[in-house]
Amino acid sequence: MKVYLVEDSALLRERLHAMLAAIPGVEVSGEAASAAEAIRGILAEKPDAVVLDLQLAEGSGFDVMRALERERLGAAVYVLSNYAADPYRRLAERLGARGFFDKTHEFERVRDAIARRAINPLETDKRRGDADACCHASGSEIPDRLHGADRAGAQVPGEMRELQSARDVPAAGVGRR
Repeated sequence: MKVYLVEDSALLRERLHAMLAAIPGVEVSGEAASAAEAIRGILAEKPDAVVLDLQLAEGSGFDVMRALERERLGAAVYVLSNYAADPYRRLAERLGARGFFDKTHEFERVRDAIARRAINPLETDKRRGDADACCHASGSEIPDRLHGADRAGAQVPGEMRELQSARDVPAAGVGRR
């Protein structure tokens, strides 16, 4: 099974690569740090699964998911992000994510989801109980300190800032550039 990694942190890409490559039958077929690079690479590689961060060096994981949805590639998308509040989870689910994992608390769960998919590619993750991982944070809200800046003070991409401001999933087309 081919897996494509989309993560702007080189250190986390290396960690994910090592973790996923250790799964029998899994090959990491490519990596990207930006949305445009990811879209090109995923369309060229046609992986079975994509592990996707939301905040990228340029663009967002939502840009990647929209492009994959338009292309009807069929790759299973697993979001792994620090932005794990309900609005992000709901938008990711609406855009076709098979799983959504919080980097801080659920990093290894993405490995488990990929391993299950490698064993039985036709089995949907939602039937295996990952629906909660995709759709629902445990009552979390977006902290006020994240409005316009992430935890380290870096600027949050526009679409994600709009989600934080709205505290809900935006209507179709909001935040698109």
